[in-house]
Amino acid sequence: MITSVQRQPQSNSHPDRHYPDYPVELDLDYRIVVDRKILDAGRGRTVTISSTTVTFKGDHQISNGLDIEVTLEWPVRLDNSVSLRLHIHGETVKAENGCNAIRILRHEFRTSKDTTKTLTPIPSQSCSVHTAIRPWGHDENRMTLP
Repeated sequence: MITSVQRQPQSNSHPDRHYPDYPVELDLDYRIVVDRKILDAGRGRTVTISSTTVTFKGDHQISNGLDIEVTLEWPVRLDNSVSLRLHIHGETVKAENGCNAIRILRHEFRTSKDTTKTLTPIPSQSCSVHTAIRPWGHDENRMTLP
């Protein structure tokens, strides 16, 4: 469930601008894939989402540079009735203090069966991983900590 949005998107005019991270808490499932084989899988909860990255707390920290597939229930329904799932294919870029950050390479919304489950709120936990990934063609691995 979305808890709040603390920042508004900024203008897209400057090529070096940071894409804003939005504090969104959603349950997710992830799979680490190497050569089309699933090496590891787990569950977690998003901490922030932007158009280029997802930061989440998971079952464990994940090494950098691995292919990862993430699936999460989207909180908004299509036509107010059809459940959606967001499928993300990305690469792990940072793991620190129990949080993992991934660069989004591809994403796709898919319809899903209505599970009519009620999400239980989880207390908000701070995560010190702060992503600052620039658009393609720039230093894509630049990460800064607050």
